[in-house]
Amino acid sequence: MLNISENPIKDKVAPEVLNTFEKTSVSRTVRRFTRWTMVLTIFGLIMLFIPWTQNISSYGRITNYDPAVRPQDVQSPIPGKITKWFVREGDTVAEGDTLAYLAEVDPSYFDPELLQRIDQELEAKRSAAQAYKDKADAQADQVSALQRSLQIKRGELDLKIHTDSADYAAAEIGMNLARRQYQRADTLFREGIKSQYELEQRLQKFQEAQAKFTSARNKYNQSLAERQRVEADYAEYIAKARSEQFTAISSRETALAEIAKLVNRRSTIEVRQSYHTVTAPQEGIVSRIYIRGIAENVKAGDAIAELFPTSDDRAVEVFVRPMDLPILRENHHAQIEFEGFPALAISGEPGLNYGTYASHVAVISQTPESDGTFRVLLRPSEDWPDRLPFGTGARAYILLDEVPVWYEIWRQINGFPAEAYDAPTKIEPKKSDVERVKDSEK
Repeated sequence: MLNISENPIKDKVAPEVLNTFEKTSVSRTVRRFTRWTMVLTIFGLIMLFIPWTQNISSYGRITNYDPAVRPQDVQSPIPGKITKWFVREGDTVAEGDTLAYLAEVDPSYFDPELLQRIDQELEAKRSAAQAYKDKADAQADQVSALQRSLQIKRGELDLKIHTDSADYAAAEIGMNLARRQYQRADTLFREGIKSQYELEQRLQKFQEAQAKFTSARNKYNQSLAERQRVEADYAEYIAKARSEQFTAISSRETALAEIAKLVNRRSTIEVRQSYHTVTAPQEGIVSRIYIRGIAENVKAGDAIAELFPTSDDRAVEVFVRPMDLPILRENHHAQIEFEGFPALAISGEPGLNYGTYASHVAVISQTPESDGTFRVLLRPSEDWPDRLPFGTGARAYILLDEVPVWYEIWRQINGFPAEAYDAPTKIEPKKSDVERVKDSEK
């Protein structure tokens, strides 16, 4: 009845005959459930010890690694009016190809012969500057001539003053001698030795000597005054000549300054006229034209078209959480799943992934974005698909260290950071088609 005998009879007796068999027997469903439960438990325990690759999963988009070849707006360098388009949306252009032509809207540049007018003005200013230079040189020569003439005059006047000075001294000596002779004659006259006539003769000679002395003194003083007058006159002449010389030099410098302004204006006009033709800054595809039709005015700096450079220097731009930033290093490996390409990705088992592409961490931003995340750029470690438009979405898995599954579950439950491995010191980036062609040419 307990169903513990080695020779059971339940197979020989119909179960519905005896209720005891029904009460003591275990159903087949229960046994099957128990068996499967044990199998799944053992399988689950084994799975807990399977290696699991920790990773940082983030969604991003395709961009270009080199900022010079990212999509850009072609802007109008000057204010103007578009008169003609040379391209359409979707056209491929080379560097320097003409995109559009701008006409002037500033009245100061309407003259078609503006450069010729400026050239004529420049020629006139150069002639005026040369004339002022010649005048300044002539005034300098005049100053030198006046200084030489002054030296000659000084020599003549100094000689005359010396002669007059000698005459003055001789006249003074003669006057003193005549005075003494008169005084002696006067004394002798009073003693009765000399006559009145002799006294009057001595007096006459004394008066004549006095007149000669006065004349010599006046002549000497006149010579001194004449020398001072000549010095003053020549100083005035030299000052006036120097004033005219400096005026000519100042006028020449003013003319040279105006010439420099005209040269600058001419260069500016030449550069501005070259801006009438809007050209492509580099090779690419005209993806969009912002201006509707022609004869539409644009301001300086307004975008008139969008250019998409033809470059395969691509990268994936993703954003990671702040808690993941400390464990990230450059050259960490990553797997990328692109939108529009079939893929089967298991984040913790990169070896089982299908349709993902290898890459590595190239740039880690140290400044947060507006939402608090940090920007990371991933570059290809193998060939990526050819048709990857700029801005295509991508799911990136940045691979970290390998840990057991149970540890990863425990980490996720507790919110602990992942474990990072030592990244390679350097990973050679995939060469672009252009670089491969250059290498082959070398």
